[in-house]
Amino acid sequence: MKILQGVVGTVGGGTWSSKLGGWTIRSVLEIGDQHVRTIGISDYLENYIQPGAQVRVLIVGRLSGPHFFYKPMVLAAEVNGKKYKEPALRILIATTLLRGMFALLLLIFAPIAWI
Repeated sequence: MKILQGVVGTVGGGTWSSKLGGWTIRSVLEIGDQHVRTIGISDYLENYIQPGAQVRVLIVGRLSGPHFFYKPMVLAAEVNGKKYKEPALRILIATTLLRGMFALLLLIFAPIAWI
């Protein structure tokens, strides 16, 4: 997990998905002097993460390199002093179950690769 803090610059274009209540996979999110490519933002949090806003966001997932099974996702945001977060179940799924699924797939397919 990583926390990014600063003024929102660029919020790139994206594609919407109805999974887990609605998400948009943005091409880029720029906060301060840092930017994250291919990041998921829920419809709920996207209402508050707008260009020019002073934010602090909690991101789960790899921020760089290939995104094999899941992309980085914004799970909580503090915008102009007010806090917003995803429901606890969605945070549990994003942090625990997805990583467990990745580990399970490695256990299944890694031995096959050695054959």
